Amino acid sequence: MRTKILLGLLLLSFTFCFVSCDEDTKEEETKIPENIDRSFSNKFSPLQPRQWSIVNNYYIATFTDTYNLNETAWFTTEGIWQMTKTDVPETQMLPYAVEYTFAHSEYAGNKITAICKIERLNMKGALYRISILKGEIRQNVYIQTDGILIRTLYGNNDQFRLIKVPEEVNAYMAEYYSQAPVLGILFNDEGHIEIYISHENNLKRVELSWDGYWFSTSWQMKDTEQLPEYVTDFIAQHYAGYSIRERRYEISNHGNYYCVRLITNDDDIIVSIRDDSQE
Repeated sequence: MRTKILLGLLLLSFTFCFVSCDEDTKEEETKIPENIDRSFSNKFSPLQPRQWSIVNNYYIATFTDTYNLNETAWFTTEGIWQMTKTDVPETQMLPYAVEYTFAHSEYAGNKITAICKIERLNMKGALYRISILKGEIRQNVYIQTDGILIRTLYGNNDQFRLIKVPEEVNAYMAEYYSQAPVLGILFNDEGHIEIYISHENNLKRVELSWDGYWFSTSWQMKDTEQLPEYVTDFIAQHYAGYSIRERRYEISNHGNYYCVRLITNDDDIIVSIRDDSQE
């Protein structure tokens, strides 16, 4: 009998130890440095974080805003805010310009599966990501606050792998486009970083590697600009039955190209044709 009592006390002491250790660990994990807490208050006061977590050296706060929307904000260990994601439960809560652009785009009528707003450091306004199901294909449509449709990427693309824009990318942009407002920052399907800027009366897309290596800069051609005859002839000869949906001009580290998006009822492709005038 005495042996059973001693064994019971021993097990109880182990249980108490495990509970205490777990509680200590939990308290340690959720303890937020003063500079992080201060940065959150400076940016989001009077809102209070509902929960903190630490992932890949980022302090992540989840909280509810004044419109009762769920928000997530990322901070560096130095306390510098990098990005905020806000869940938007319905299209009626989108800014008018964003809702209008989507409603009049080729993506209207598809099933919407999720909407969120993305704000980033050094980015003007916000990007609204509208996730849709087009047939069996998941796509993410990105529209800027002012209603500019920036980009469409496939649904398996994870924007939240890119939290802080690398210093090498910032250095390139500062050297070549220092006066151009940044309207969007995206992580594309090839794993590259795309910076969208307002430059020379065009919305330009600058594509860079994570270490700041420049791949290309492109922009949509204006309605008044015509494709060269050899480009239209090539399309007519090789892609009969396709219609032109979008025309972009691209300068890259291996030449300049006319990039033409062609569609049919069951196909959607981009054809790049070298600009002969640059040779």
